Amino acid sequence: MRQGEACRLTRSDVDLNAETVTIADSKFGKSRMVFLRPTAAAALRAYGRARDEAFPEAAADTFLVNSRGGPLDSHNTSYTFAGLVTTAGITAPPGQRAPRLHDLRH
Repeated sequence: MRQGEACRLTRSDVDLNAETVTIADSKFGKSRMVFLRPTAAAALRAYGRARDEAFPEAAADTFLVNSRGGPLDSHNTSYTFAGLVTTAGITAPPGQRAPRLHDLRH
């Protein structure tokens, strides 16, 4: 899933009973369905419960929210990921760049 697609997911796009995520109007206007492994669905269920407890009246209809209950911003997610990579002590070999969030797609 592309970073922007994840940021734009609405609650109705994520069906944890069917263990699917629908990505609507993606690159080139296409839509697709992503099937989740049971462990991924369980983790997303736990996230959903924690999100709803923290933000009972969320400021956004998006499935994934920021620390204020608003929609995620793809610039901020990249920045946060870079900080996590640094904190984890992950370094790139000489002549290569550090891992990016987008690299997890591949």
